[in-house]
Amino acid sequence: MEELVSLMEKYSEGIASTLQPIAPADIDRLAEAFGALPGAYVRFLRTMGASTGRFQIEEGQADLKNDDNWELPEMFTWMKNSPFLYIGQDNSPNALDYFMDRTQPSGLDDCMVVNMVLADGSMPEALYVGLEEMLFYNVFQSLRLPQFRHHLAFSPSRISELSSRSKPEKVCAAAEALGFVRIPPATRCALYDREDAALLMYQTPKVDAFRFVLATNDPAELDRMAPLFLAELGPTMTYRREVSS
Repeated sequence: MEELVSLMEKYSEGIASTLQPIAPADIDRLAEAFGALPGAYVRFLRTMGASTGRFQIEEGQADLKNDDNWELPEMFTWMKNSPFLYIGQDNSPNALDYFMDRTQPSGLDDCMVVNMVLADGSMPEALYVGLEEMLFYNVFQSLRLPQFRHHLAFSPSRISELSSRSKPEKVCAAAEALGFVRIPPATRCALYDREDAALLMYQTPKVDAFRFVLATNDPAELDRMAPLFLAELGPTMTYRREVSS
């Protein structure tokens, strides 16, 4: 988490002081209620488990702070001995909550993050290969991209029509050719930074469906770069322009 907090501080000085960890005893209660906790989740709890402060996750829709979550298995008995570990509430209209799937490990001590129905644990939807990837992606989304006024949001016109050229590796290759530097440790998603611009790509954990945002303060530079990505990705990719106030 040190690398994550350092990146947050780089883009928003003083934000680290707004993060609040939970007490070690509360981490023990979670482990007693849910079983072994992935190391990545323990590090999250020790860093910002009580409050993520000014750091907004999923554009403010994901509330991952711990509110006595160890009590949940008593309310939702399906959670007992379940591989799915509840980690937070989804405040978006779809009302699916956040879990870590311990049957889908990632890295040394992380697990896939999914959305599920809290009441019965149904309808799991894979979101990120791991919690740390989710957090790094959201640092870039909530803290870096807003520093630029002009954005281009790229997405496939239809997922089923993605050509063999429309691959996420093409996005990475084009970004690196334009002088962007990739920020680790995200592997499926991609964070690319440059002094005058940024690129953030989201890729689902299990298939090659992806989207990305290109951001800068110079609309002329944005117009110069956009055709280069489209030339690499093929005709099934489209984009829309967004200008922040």
